[in-house]
Amino acid sequence: KQCLDELETKYREPLILYYFEHKSYREISDILRIPAKT
Repeated sequence: KQCLDELETKYREPLILYYFEHKSYREISDILRIPAKT
């Protein structure tokens, strides 16, 4: 997790949502308001 803290927010947030909060790609795209294929 320490390595994640070094990433820019736009890269860190999706990783945290996926790996630590177990969100789906669809849920992440809805939360972050970005296309799922991004």
